[in-house]
Amino acid sequence: MGSQHANVSTWLEVLERQGKSQHTLAAYRRALEHFIRWSETAYGAPFDPARVMARDIRDWKAYQQTIEKVAPATVNQRLVALSRFFNWAVQQDLSQEDPTTDVHAQRLPPRQPKGLDRHEVRRLLRAAHHHPRDFAMLEVLIGTGVWVGELLGLCVGDVEISERSGKLTIRQTKHGGYREIPLTIDVRKALSAYLETRPKADDPDAPLWTSSSGSISHRSSVMRILNK
Repeated sequence: MGSQHANVSTWLEVLERQGKSQHTLAAYRRALEHFIRWSETAYGAPFDPARVMARDIRDWKAYQQTIEKVAPATVNQRLVALSRFFNWAVQQDLSQEDPTTDVHAQRLPPRQPKGLDRHEVRRLLRAAHHHPRDFAMLEVLIGTGVWVGELLGLCVGDVEISERSGKLTIRQTKHGGYREIPLTIDVRKALSAYLETRPKADDPDAPLWTSSSGSISHRSSVMRILNK
């Protein structure tokens, strides 16, 4: 980056002092460089954080989607980097507002679970059928394709179920984005049955998955269910 992009370098140095990994710093740098190249080409003027508008972020996002055909996960990762940069820029009085606030992450297609054939899926579901929590966890994993880490990060309020529809909100995906996943009838039934047995199911901020010893937050707990 040239001298006119010193603010980006300063921000990255701050993150490095905060302990961010070199992998993360490199990804953030690439994202900012990509946006700056796009901005300077679009406007024919040097990059200035104070002049970036929400429309610019939306147009840049659309450029990646329609012209570059970038994968949704990559678009979302770049948006996260820009959001964090502009949040810092506002704190440093380099910009009056964060132009990324109203630009939403691109919706990702459900990731299909790999490595399990239909026979194995039926075996797992049958084994957990009389255990509402385990059965619901399996139905969510199989029916939505969420990652185990995303599954364990769910709160009660992230589940919305009505008679004919439902959705699961992943507020922090594996790639740092946000997405909403529609729920099939099987997943809705399993979650409803589990929530009927779960204490304090009316607290939206409570962890969704609990055991007699507290919340379930470790991957090994899920692996034990899969290995039963």
